[in-house]
Amino acid sequence: MSSDQIIVVRRRSRRGGRRHGSSAWKIAFADFTLSMMAVFLVLWVVSTATPSEKAVIGQYFSDPNSVFEEGGHASIIDLGFPNPPIATMIHGEPQGLSNSSMPMNSPLWGLMEDLEGAGLTGAQGDYQGNLNLEFIPQGIKIYISESEERAMFDQGSKHLTPFFEDLLLGLAPYLADTGRALSITGHSDGVDFSDNLDMDNWYLSSYRANEARQTLIHGGFPEERIVQVAAMADRALVDKENPYNPINRRVEIVVMTADSEFRLTGIDYDALRLMVDSGEDADAVETETVRREFDTGRMIDVRRLAEDNRLPGRG
Repeated sequence: MSSDQIIVVRRRSRRGGRRHGSSAWKIAFADFTLSMMAVFLVLWVVSTATPSEKAVIGQYFSDPNSVFEEGGHASIIDLGFPNPPIATMIHGEPQGLSNSSMPMNSPLWGLMEDLEGAGLTGAQGDYQGNLNLEFIPQGIKIYISESEERAMFDQGSKHLTPFFEDLLLGLAPYLADTGRALSITGHSDGVDFSDNLDMDNWYLSSYRANEARQTLIHGGFPEERIVQVAAMADRALVDKENPYNPINRRVEIVVMTADSEFRLTGIDYDALRLMVDSGEDADAVETETVRREFDTGRMIDVRRLAEDNRLPGRG
């Protein structure tokens, strides 16, 4: 019996050390770390971006192909410069100051900061295609133009359509917050009024500019800070190849620098501000104010503007 006994031999592994587990957790941890870094980068960008940059970022994610369209910016975030002028959209050359030609000490930088501080550049995205900004030597020009989808005026009429009336009413508080003066110019298309002896493009563009002025005032913009209302008829077409293009029917608003306002009105607000800030005698300030107003034919209560902190700033 003993010779038939089965002997079982158990062999032990001779490999020393502890067996390593799976390294999949390292890959998962690396993915988690990368995700957290992306989250913190997004939070940092959101916390430091200006309203205009946030609007551009939002527009990119709603339509990523927009950055490849003609007239778009080279980067997703426009580094403080406004959108290209309307002329660029119809294969024209942009007029005014380019990014490279504007010196860092230009008063336009201060003016652009005022517009950004007032939230205007962020609001620009709400009216994409109908509201555009452009640097010019006199300040920043705001184009408010028609499109194929939206008419600004009925043909031959001076009255604003509801959409553009709401646009100007919404624009007025932003412009008022900048503390700057405005110049308003009306433009018409090339449609001839030969059958109407009482109306032509000069009358029509002047009526439209004045309609825009009244709408801005109704929206809260101070009447005394509108220093010029002009009419250009069809003498400055945006689309010269097609005079009947709706984009030619527009209103242009120039948010003026203090220097350009002084050149237009003769009122040196910087000098008057220094007199008020230095605490000079009220009679002296009033005498200087009256003298300047007499020279220009424009009566402004400078002390009242100073008390309301509505004197235009430098630049």
